[in-house]
Amino acid sequence: MTTKKKQKQAYWRRRSIEYERDWTKRCEETIEKRLARYYQKALIAIKDDILKLYGTFAKDNGIDFDEARRLLSSREFKEWRFTMQEYLQQIADGNAGLQRELNTLAMRPRISRLEKLYSETLQELDKLGRDVNQSINERFSD
Repeated sequence: MTTKKKQKQAYWRRRSIEYERDWTKRCEETIEKRLARYYQKALIAIKDDILKLYGTFAKDNGIDFDEARRLLSSREFKEWRFTMQEYLQQIADGNAGLQRELNTLAMRPRISRLEKLYSETLQELDKLGRDVNQSINERFSD
């Protein structure tokens, strides 16, 4: 084989490797960006739901948003002190302070569930990114 022919083969081999490397990078970036967008949309939707619940709670209780967050995040009103019937009876008897306690106790699990879902989605997004990256690298290196 002549030197010129060897040089051509080496050139095309390098070009092929560079092309494959570029193609792999573009594929990874496209897939990762698309998946990240899907997860970002999900995270935004969950966060919006959480904020709506805080807003509804604030409105229903005649307090501002920050006070709603403080109430729902604090240790105050963490446990049910009465049965539902007892709460309703005492509220009907004029104990208006129990209405806020009842509302807080009812709203807290809904918000906690969404915040947990938000946190788990963030963790899954991170894990997915690492898994996709590893999988793409393994497949394209073959």
